[in-house]
Amino acid sequence: MAGPPGPPLVSNYPPGTQFWETDDWAGGHQARLNIALVILSSLFVFTRLYTRFFMAKTPGWDDLLAVLALCVVCTQSAFNIHLSYHGAGAHMELIPLPDLMEFFIGLNNLNLLYFWGVGLDRLAILAFLPRLNKDKIYMILIWITIGMVLATTLGCFFFRLFQCSPVSAGWLPPMSSDAQCVTPVQLDQMMTAHAVLGIIFDAILMGLPIWVIYTKMLWSRKMFQVIAVFSVGIFVVITGCIRLYYIKTMDWKTDSTFKMATIGVWTDLESHIGLWCACFPALQPVIRTVAFKLGLRSTLDSYARKTAGTGGVSHSSRPGNSSAHTRSGHRYLRSGTGVDVKTEVSNESQTNIVDPVRDYELSKLPKITKQTEVRVDVQERGAAGKDRKENWIDI
Repeated sequence: MAGPPGPPLVSNYPPGTQFWETDDWAGGHQARLNIALVILSSLFVFTRLYTRFFMAKTPGWDDLLAVLALCVVCTQSAFNIHLSYHGAGAHMELIPLPDLMEFFIGLNNLNLLYFWGVGLDRLAILAFLPRLNKDKIYMILIWITIGMVLATTLGCFFFRLFQCSPVSAGWLPPMSSDAQCVTPVQLDQMMTAHAVLGIIFDAILMGLPIWVIYTKMLWSRKMFQVIAVFSVGIFVVITGCIRLYYIKTMDWKTDSTFKMATIGVWTDLESHIGLWCACFPALQPVIRTVAFKLGLRSTLDSYARKTAGTGGVSHSSRPGNSSAHTRSGHRYLRSGTGVDVKTEVSNESQTNIVDPVRDYELSKLPKITKQTEVRVDVQERGAAGKDRKENWIDI
């Protein structure tokens, strides 16, 4: 990218016009969006940590990766907010030279953070997936995907970091120094490859848990509910596709500061929504508890069944029933996250056929059994003429 500085910009605005005074300045919208994203992402991660440490009591490496991802994406948003006050979303002809220099410095930092933000989002999801199952083929696919995500993240990060010689020239505006840098075409090819691979990785991360649940659980309403939890990853795929569209259709050689607001929005959304999707399966205990307290569901446990004729919940006392599991103070079974443990007798064959001695989430569901429930009713007429019912569950 060697060569003399570009020609001076000619402004079509009256002298003295400030870039934030124009009607089409989009920097303010971008700043407000990032503030909202930081708040939402922080709530997701803090709720996840509360669920894992105090409700399910099953913290893991995926939680640590989620915290690291939160730090990176929030820093990324902070740079976006910072850039909005130095020309992001404004026409380049209106930006003073000191602000323009600050813009390109922040832009390079932003690009470097982006690789690690989406990379840690994906690694947090991959670290969660072994909680569902530990079959050999499933684990091999997880480790292959981890290797590919790490290779892509490191490769693109170092390509962008060492794009110029000397390295410090990468933080300068294009065509402003005699440094030897990669061509704009090469840089565009790298960003396009990263975007395409990111879409593929996101599709894999959405497909792996759906595949293992589909193959390990019998057809039931509950199976589709669990699959729907992991299907929220489709939103990350959509944002990645939209971002790729703008990368390939926008001409970044002209007025790049103004166009930054468009691509920046989808870059921010991809990073933050990816983190939300990584947290969503771990939040199911909180979602169930809140829905139960708001009256949106009749039982706290996912497999509870009302006893016919009484409107109550029937509990089985047979050995091995989930009533023997340890419960937290919030009545959530401490069996992990992502998939409910069957806690009540169910008429539906909703559980999967998995060896229960193996240490993963789906294996903790009881095997399919056939059970006959015996109910004895004793009716007595009291002095007031009211009936009194009593059964073995009450004793």
